[in-house]
Amino acid sequence: MLTLAVVRLTRIRYLALTVPPFVVGTTGSPDPDSRYLPLGIAAIVLLRCISSIGNCISDRTEDLIDHPQRVALCERVGYPRLRSLVNRLVLAYLALVAVMAVACDLYVGAIVLWISFLAIKWSYSFGPRLKPKRFSATLLLGGVSGGMFFLGWIGGGPSEMAVALSGGILLWTMGGSLIGSKDAPNIEGDQAAGYRSVYRDLLESHRPFLRAAAILSRPYVVAVALAVITLGPGPGWRLLWCWSVFPLAVALAWAMTHAATPSERSFVREFGYLYWIVFLGVALVSLVPGAPSLAAALGGLGWYLLTSRLLHPDPTPQISHLLRDLRHRIA
Repeated sequence: MLTLAVVRLTRIRYLALTVPPFVVGTTGSPDPDSRYLPLGIAAIVLLRCISSIGNCISDRTEDLIDHPQRVALCERVGYPRLRSLVNRLVLAYLALVAVMAVACDLYVGAIVLWISFLAIKWSYSFGPRLKPKRFSATLLLGGVSGGMFFLGWIGGGPSEMAVALSGGILLWTMGGSLIGSKDAPNIEGDQAAGYRSVYRDLLESHRPFLRAAAILSRPYVVAVALAVITLGPGPGWRLLWCWSVFPLAVALAWAMTHAATPSERSFVREFGYLYWIVFLGVALVSLVPGAPSLAAALGGLGWYLLTSRLLHPDPTPQISHLLRDLRHRIA
């Protein structure tokens, strides 16, 4: 079925990185608008579809090597049809942002950010193409979760901005610290397309494990700084809960710098995303404590695991099998 093929190409499992922070930001803001939450989630879904399908179109050369199943789905639907679909989705997104702006009386800064996210996502695959740029991973990965938390919070206006800014900065730093772990299985395809990822730079650097551990430690340092400088006692100290996830950062640094086979590099990608989602959940509960935040965090993790198994277009490695293989290598 073509519809199912298109749904799989949207890679909706990554909504786990954007919907939970938006939900927590919106429900935790001082003056939430009940209409902003569903309309914003719909906009995030459209943005996900634009980004993912656009990436499938522009990355055809790389995907022929790294993700042939994805290319097969694209060819089944047809690349011209997918490009036409992206154009229609962009128009639908702009119309939805206009509806939000009027119905929710959005703060002008929020409107600018919604449009900016579209421009950045579109530029990643088309136009000037941000992907080959060295700053794109920090700009896009970092902005995904932090930007949506910030957007959720400021929808009704800039109020109690310490939490909004702290959440945006912390989550932005987290996403930008992943050192291209998502590109771990794509080394050969990226090379064929003339793209050199920061992950490859890491592997060829001096003492890669120490460098990876230092970079992955950045959000924890930022959490301490925000706790002391921005939020102060009480709300600020809750950000230190993020340190409970730090052992996963060290484990990811080891996995990134010791992966030698395609299956192990696939594990790095999956581990990186799972680590991100776990950190995201802890950070959201720290920023806005309560049952809604916990539900959003757990819901995001469950969504990622379920859709990875049922709807993701690329083969997803069995984490238990890869952990067993890695244990054997350590031994």
